[in-house]
Amino acid sequence: MASTERHCRTAARVTVEDGVRHYHWDVESLMSVVDLCPPTLVRDVFKGRAYWFGYAFKPDSHPRDRRAFLEDIKGLGQDVIPAGYLRRFINAPLALLNEQVNLATIDFFVYPVSGRSPLVNRIIEQVDEWTSHEIEGASLELVKRPPSEIGFDWEKFDRRYAPENRNIRDNRYEQMRAYVEDQLLPTIHAGRYFSLAKYVKMRYRPYITNFLSFDERQAEQYGRLRDARGASVLVVDDVNTSGSTLNEILRMLGRLNPSLEVYVFTLVGKPES
Repeated sequence: MASTERHCRTAARVTVEDGVRHYHWDVESLMSVVDLCPPTLVRDVFKGRAYWFGYAFKPDSHPRDRRAFLEDIKGLGQDVIPAGYLRRFINAPLALLNEQVNLATIDFFVYPVSGRSPLVNRIIEQVDEWTSHEIEGASLELVKRPPSEIGFDWEKFDRRYAPENRNIRDNRYEQMRAYVEDQLLPTIHAGRYFSLAKYVKMRYRPYITNFLSFDERQAEQYGRLRDARGASVLVVDDVNTSGSTLNEILRMLGRLNPSLEVYVFTLVGKPES
């Protein structure tokens, strides 16, 4: 069961005027896409691991507004959030997270980096302010694999969608399988850059595999993480929508070192259930 801690005096809100979004920290708005009320921290469980996220979309928010807001906080949209606002937006849940786990005691931070959005890097920079050690010595970046190496978990897909009796024709299953084989995977493999959010529909994201790898330039940190028995790891990401990226990271960590004590934090998220 997710729980939310809120102690609001001033609210950060999104006001939409003539189709343009304006971000405020002291003004009540006519429409709020996401609850920007700092400080806030939601605790939940993700695949059996303790999971915290700072903000969740309101249930009645429009998917178009959600996408636009995510582009804005990632620095990809037309509406730029002032650096000071974004810093406060990130720090509000981090301050509460630090009270929960004491970030200075975390042994390793693992996070995916993007060639398009610097948001995760900004979160990590601010995590560094809550730690007592050099972040470079304890952090491991996950980078995108070449698109040609990305795979698809057909076994998991078939468990979910294939008919129990394979002798019975299931048009929906056959259409979905043909789409993956004939369109989705060829498009991914032919591309120059892979983006799960951009190229893969929500329905198919849980089955995309092998799209992340540890940065080869961090061989020393990788070796430490592999050999550390019972070390604590905080997985950090900017946004969790489908859970696919977190699933892949947890899978990689589990194969690398099953003894790790893994926690998860995302800036924007949603309960697992």
